[in-house]
Amino acid sequence: PQDARRAIGGDKPYLQRPDRLFGASPFEQMMQYEGTAVVLYRIPEEDENPFVNVYLPTSVDWVAQGGWLFGNLGDFYVALRPIGNYVWERIRESANDNIMVSEGGLIDNWLLRIEDVNAGLVLEAVEARDADSFDAFCDRRVELDVNLSNWPVNDRVRLETLSGVKMEIVYDGAHKVNGEAIDYVAWPLYGAPGAEGELNTGKVVFRHGEDEVHVDFEIDPNKPLMPMRVIG
Repeated sequence: PQDARRAIGGDKPYLQRPDRLFGASPFEQMMQYEGTAVVLYRIPEEDENPFVNVYLPTSVDWVAQGGWLFGNLGDFYVALRPIGNYVWERIRESANDNIMVSEGGLIDNWLLRIEDVNAGLVLEAVEARDADSFDAFCDRRVELDVNLSNWPVNDRVRLETLSGVKMEIVYDGAHKVNGEAIDYVAWPLYGAPGAEGELNTGKVVFRHGEDEVHVDFEIDPNKPLMPMRVIG
């Protein structure tokens, strides 16, 4: 894990081009409760990619209102609140670009690029049947908004969800739901049928019937990992 990023860049240098889509960040912290998620970033000024990409489908008619972007996807509604200055870009790449493409042989979607080292994003999605209307959903989400008075100065973002749940995230600090901190230490790194892995051990066990596979990545928990992104 300490050397993986360097190895990927050495074997596939084209993945390091700035127009690639970064699918994860070593500077990202996130909390989620039900249909609401808050994501915050603290990107070093000297980082080679001081921005955050948000990939949005052009099949949705995005509506801007009060700092939010809203989409009506029929069965459910979605609200996005970018934190930081952002620009819209259009992604149009074909099979000749040596990347995986959609069924039509062309990627044609929006890229919302948040150009801020203290970037963030709030997302809330609700089923349409649980809202009075799409317009009511938009109006209520704008009315509640997000409390950014302590971001980035004190590392804290607060918000109230449409169902009345109060969420608070502190970068490198506590994540709270209705005032109660989430105990992440009590959660395993992996916990699913057929797979489990304890946090900070670098060991994962996979089971299928009577078969078992034990994987040990041989990490040194006292040694920091090399920051790595998923790039495509």
